[in-house]
Amino acid sequence: MAIHRLPAPIRTVALTLLLASPLLQAGQDTKTFNVTASVVDACSLSTISDLAFGQYNPLIGNNSTTSVTVTCTLLAPYSMVISDGSNSLTAADRKMKHATQTDTLSYTVSNLLAGAQWPDSGTTIAGVGTGLGVPTTIFGNLPASQNVRSGSYSDVLTFTLNF
Repeated sequence: MAIHRLPAPIRTVALTLLLASPLLQAGQDTKTFNVTASVVDACSLSTISDLAFGQYNPLIGNNSTTSVTVTCTLLAPYSMVISDGSNSLTAADRKMKHATQTDTLSYTVSNLLAGAQWPDSGTTIAGVGTGLGVPTTIFGNLPASQNVRSGSYSDVLTFTLNF
């Protein structure tokens, strides 16, 4: 069957298919290209709830906890530090101040239950990112036997994540 005897629409389709065939193409050229990315160290902190001791009984003292979740890029080194507080010069002497008087109430924070005090603002606690959120508990201790007047006491600490 000769192609010129086919109806015009079929001849057009047949000719198009014939010309589009790779066997009839004059040549081909290919190039490669790279796909790249650069991953940077990145970290973030979750919101930290207040470290609330509640009502203080000077005969027994109080303990409390709060936590923060640190999320860092896989294997990214980081360090955490908590400030000395707005009423203290060192971490060893953190104090909450009475709302209207000059009385102060001493307290400590630690990264371990009943552990050493969280280092002062010049010292850090180090970690390495896992790519997932890692909770860090902050333990607070309000020692017994503090002779202070009744009322509300507070301090402000700043948690800093360096990476």
